[in-house]
Amino acid sequence: MVLQTYWPGQFNPPLVQTQIMTISFIILLLVALLCCICRNLEDKKEQEKVEKETVEREIRYLVVCPYCGTKNPQGKERCKNCDGKL
Repeated sequence: MVLQTYWPGQFNPPLVQTQIMTISFIILLLVALLCCICRNLEDKKEQEKVEKETVEREIRYLVVCPYCGTKNPQGKERCKNCDGKL
């Protein structure tokens, strides 16, 4: 068995292979981290969209008819159910 000796600055294949594997692993970790961050941002945007739609739906019907209790869109003068004055 012969041991190969490498001098500083001399090409060392095992060392280069180890460095490449280390760099590849670091890149893989960074990509995985970026994917997790992007997924969290997308989930947050989707949640905000659902909350916004819910708020819009809640705001859409604000006036209740005093005669029949029907919910009417804000700004209407007459009830859409009984035609009573709001």
